Amino acid sequence: MEPATFKVDTKTVSVKDSSEPVEVSKAYPGTYTVKAEASNLFGEFSLKEDIQVKPTKSGQSDYTLKFNGNTYAIDTDFPEAVLFVNGKSTKKTLQELEYLGPFPEDKEVTLFAELSQPDGKAIKSEQVTQDQGSWGSLSFIFEENEANLSTELVAESSLSNEDVNQYILDFRESYEQALNTRDYSLIASYLLSGSLAEEELIEYIGDLQDKDYSYNFKENTIMNTQETEEGTFEITTFEKFIFTNHLKEQTTYDREKIYTIIKEGSSYKIEKIDINETERNEI
Repeated sequence: MEPATFKVDTKTVSVKDSSEPVEVSKAYPGTYTVKAEASNLFGEFSLKEDIQVKPTKSGQSDYTLKFNGNTYAIDTDFPEAVLFVNGKSTKKTLQELEYLGPFPEDKEVTLFAELSQPDGKAIKSEQVTQDQGSWGSLSFIFEENEANLSTELVAESSLSNEDVNQYILDFRESYEQALNTRDYSLIASYLLSGSLAEEELIEYIGDLQDKDYSYNFKENTIMNTQETEEGTFEITTFEKFIFTNHLKEQTTYDREKIYTIIKEGSSYKIEKIDINETERNEI
């Protein structure tokens, strides 16, 4: 959490960048009580913790102190909507925020997003609290209000989502062929040049060259599509396939993945593929 203020006896230290250690002071061995305060968009935080200072060869001791509070990813069909916290505008769009939180543990925080339309009117997503997070995400969905949405906004969003969803389904079809033929060229055009996805799949398919494995894709379902910023999409999928090894032993895999897609001109490229969850069962 940043910024934050820490107090050790009469010494006060302000932390503006939490990515690097901050030197406090010299101290004799013993027990010291650290008190700290911080705030963010979602509330006020405090902590009180005792640390043990012991002699070390280097003469230095490091301590990690954390404020309690959960953070959540953002699930929305309109990332350009502005976030409101406890009824007040943050003046930040959902796509500007990497995540929501941390949230104070002792206070309920209400949130909703507001979407402005070309005619000047605005509509709101359903109000949620930090305790309503599901699968590590908080949802700000406007689909139920489509009747009130500008047809221009709905059409534009639906068209983009439909295109990028089909792109992933086409990739999955080509990927099954690439795995079973050990031919990376079948998926090369889907991947962003120099990306992590390209690096990982070149290596993975290369490692299959001398192995008698096969893959049978049974299900590819788009669960959620989100434009996190202009031209960047995150697609959540459910994928089911049967893997057969060289001994003809079979295992079913149920997976949830998140694909990060970059729009390039009139086409798309896969930048990153994250595996969220995997369930394996031997047949």
